Amino acid sequence: MKLSTDLLGISGETETTIAYSQRPHRGAIGPAASRGFLALADQVVVSGARFLITIVVARACGPHELGLYSLAFTVVMLVASIQESLISLPYTIFGARLEGDERRIYAGSALMRCICLAAMVSGVVALAAEWSAAGVGPAGLAPVLWALTVAVPVLFLVEFARRFYFAHLRMDVALILDVCVALLQLGALAAVLWYGRLSATTAYLAIAVACTVATVLWFVLSRSRFHIAPRAVGKSIGRDWRFGRWVFASQFTAAVRSSVVHWLLAMLLSAAATGLFAACATIVQLANPLLLGIGNFLTPSIADALARGGLAKVRHVVITATCILTIAVVLLGGLMIGFGDDLLGAFYGRQYTGQQMTLALLVLGMIVEAIGLPAYNGLWALERPSVNFFCMAVGLVVTIAVACVLVMPLGTVGAACGVLAGRAIATLLQSLAFLRLSVTSVVELAAEPA
Repeated sequence: MKLSTDLLGISGETETTIAYSQRPHRGAIGPAASRGFLALADQVVVSGARFLITIVVARACGPHELGLYSLAFTVVMLVASIQESLISLPYTIFGARLEGDERRIYAGSALMRCICLAAMVSGVVALAAEWSAAGVGPAGLAPVLWALTVAVPVLFLVEFARRFYFAHLRMDVALILDVCVALLQLGALAAVLWYGRLSATTAYLAIAVACTVATVLWFVLSRSRFHIAPRAVGKSIGRDWRFGRWVFASQFTAAVRSSVVHWLLAMLLSAAATGLFAACATIVQLANPLLLGIGNFLTPSIADALARGGLAKVRHVVITATCILTIAVVLLGGLMIGFGDDLLGAFYGRQYTGQQMTLALLVLGMIVEAIGLPAYNGLWALERPSVNFFCMAVGLVVTIAVACVLVMPLGTVGAACGVLAGRAIATLLQSLAFLRLSVTSVVELAAEPA
């Protein structure tokens, strides 16, 4: 039996069978609350390590090297989104329906595709380094891109490893892995700094060395979970691509939505206005470890719920997660609104204060987006990534339209209104889409003759 319900004229890309939902429970790895806490702790470790590395580069090397490091990091984040969209997330969704050797074969296929895609991306970065060396782009970027060419494959594999454990609901092992990676990265960076050689280039080389050590240790300890079957690689590429392409489109749209307001402020007002808005946005991003950590936990949990209990179980998990997450982000958002201006002064200086309204609107946007996070992940589990993309695209259009109208008269407050409006419409559409697809599909299934 497949889910055939379409939303707003958008048809499903893949067939979702319900037979696997009757499979007996495989045994929980631990209480859901414990796994959620471990996923949150893991994201704190990963985000904290990145933050510390940025601070070290900024203080030891100055603004120019930090700029080069940051430009390269945008490539790192794009690489991570490619890996997650096209490999890790499909494995999380489809792997939950497999057992034993079938899952080991699928895991081996995912690993092989990860290695091949990492090599291709590394080649693209090498071409970009050549162009930079020929004078294209900012001065001094070429050596950083060459270092990134070396770092990209192991960064690819480290991210695959942590997502692999998330897919198996082994948040405890993922946390151990990421703690080791963080310690190795910070240790390598400290060694380079000790010898007075730290730069954006050597920072990425140090990260590459640390990730290489972590990747080798991970594969040695986890190789029994993979079975390489070349024929299986080809069979899984088509299905994963049909699913993952929409996920990548959604994430790309989200990235554009996050950056477009900064460009509108710069073009319509000034770079100073963009700086004020960026400072406020950074304060709101202090909630990212919570939201990303919960997202890392939600996707495999929803996929597992679908495999064990069908759509009714998925709906229960999504609604429960929405209620819990709403309470958490409302409390956190209240603290941000109350103390956000003080944080702006402490982090950036008193010249950035006085942005209470902008900050409050951005916090409300964060709350609204967080409320829609479970439905967003639920649509992934229902194999409707195109619906997520549609909702995100509508949100992007609304963001641009509202910001274009309000930026000139209201400045950063108008930009924040655009962010809030875009996130609100995207969350509303995602929530309605999830409820319609899950409820309608259950009714259709119940009406089917035995």
